Amino acid sequence: MTSTFSLREVAAGVWAAVAPGITGLAVSNAAIIDTGAETIVVDTFMTRIAATELREEALRLTGRETTLVVNSHWHSDHVRGNQAFAHAPIIGTDRIRELIVEDSPSNRAEYDRRAAALRTIGEKLMAEARSPAEIANAAATMELVEALEVEADEYQTVLPNTIIGDRLDIEGERNVTILSYGRGHTESDLFLHLPDDAIIVAGDLVWTGMHPKTKDGYPGEWASVLDQIGELSPSRIIAGHGPPGTAADVSAMAMYMREVQTMLIAIQSGDLNPARAPAPGGTADWDGIERFRSGLSTLAARD
Repeated sequence: MTSTFSLREVAAGVWAAVAPGITGLAVSNAAIIDTGAETIVVDTFMTRIAATELREEALRLTGRETTLVVNSHWHSDHVRGNQAFAHAPIIGTDRIRELIVEDSPSNRAEYDRRAAALRTIGEKLMAEARSPAEIANAAATMELVEALEVEADEYQTVLPNTIIGDRLDIEGERNVTILSYGRGHTESDLFLHLPDDAIIVAGDLVWTGMHPKTKDGYPGEWASVLDQIGELSPSRIIAGHGPPGTAADVSAMAMYMREVQTMLIAIQSGDLNPARAPAPGGTADWDGIERFRSGLSTLAARD
C-alpha cells in the first residue's frame, strides 16, 4: 500500500489502484495493466502527488515505464494527474478532451479561487465533524486542499493527445480493447475490456458500495451502456470508486440508473418531490446518500 492508494491484484498483471475514500490525494481509482509489451495506466487521480506514486508503482510492478494512459472521462479526479504522465500517449475522445479544457482552471487566479473554495468546505467539515467517519472525511479533504495549494506553482493541464472513436484494439500477450458505448456517466465515457481475463476497467460507469455521482450523467443511457457491458460477461470489475467488484455490481448499477430515470419522469410530471425521493433499492448500506440527492436535484433541474 502506498500513502495515497492501495493496490489490489485483480489478475496476474492487472492491478486496481484503490483510493481510500471519495476525497484525499487520489479521490478516484485507477488501474495498471501489463500486456507483456505495454504498461497501460487507466486514469491518473486528482493530484500530482498521487499520480507520481501511481507512475512509480506501475514501473515497479511491470518493470517498464508507463507506455499508454487512458482517460476514462473528463472529471478532474481522473485526469488532473496527467501531469505525471506527460511523457506518454494519453488516450481520450474528442469530447473528453473538450470537456477537460472547459473544466480546467484557465489561469492561476482561477486555480487559487477553486482551492480557496475547497478550503472553505474542508474547514466547515472540520468544524462540524463529530463521528470518527466525519472526522476522517474532513481530514482527508484538508489533505487534498493542502496538496492542491502546494502543487499550484507547477500545475499544468495535460490533455489527451491520442484521440480515438468508439474502439481501439491493443493486441499482445494480453489483449485489451478500449471502448465507448456513448453517453452514460458523462457525455463521453471510455472503458477497457480484457477479454482473456473477463475483466472490465469501468471508470465511473460503475461504483461499488457507494452512491454514484450522477449530475453530469444520462441515467437511461447509462443503464443501457451497463447492459451492454454485462453482455461482455465480465467476472471482475475495476470500478471508478469503491473496491473491485463483479458482474453483480454492473447489474446493480444498471438497476440503480433505471430507478433514477423513473424518478426523473415522476418529478417532471409533478408526481414526486426530489427532496423526498427514496434512495434506489438495495442501497441502504451504500456510502454517500448526499450524492444521490444532489445528483437527482441537478438532473431534475437540467431535464
